[in-house]
Amino acid sequence: MTEFWLALFGIAGTATSAIAVNAQQNRAARDRAKDDAQRRQGDLRREAIAVFAETLSDYRRAQLAAWFEAHADVNSNMDHDEVPSAAELRQLRASAWGALYRVRLLWDNSAVVERAESLVEQTSQLKKAEDKHGVARRADDIRARLSDLVDIARGPA
Repeated sequence: MTEFWLALFGIAGTATSAIAVNAQQNRAARDRAKDDAQRRQGDLRREAIAVFAETLSDYRRAQLAAWFEAHADVNSNMDHDEVPSAAELRQLRASAWGALYRVRLLWDNSAVVERAESLVEQTSQLKKAEDKHGVARRADDIRARLSDLVDIARGPA
């Protein structure tokens, strides 16, 4: 009879251990999956901000080039949207908006989204600068604000 009870306790102990180990492994697997998902989301966010920064920088460059083309001849009344690089400018503006939409999809942080939207709008307004000092000042401000946005989006180190 003692052997029966010893065997029963042994089986019960083994079963209890197996259940506990299984529960612990399931919990660890869920934690790993959650960590992996957070890491993937962070990677997607960093990639989106990098693409946004690159696209906005290209758009900024094209806006500056178009501004200087439109103002190359003081006697010319060339419209900013009629310069030779206007087609490239429109394509880059569309790319900048596309990159912004990607940022909007990935961020819950309204500070990041609002700053990104503001930068696209500010870049679009470069064409309204009155003189080359004004356009340079606005372009420098965009670059500085973009750098700040990247720092905010990167988050704590």
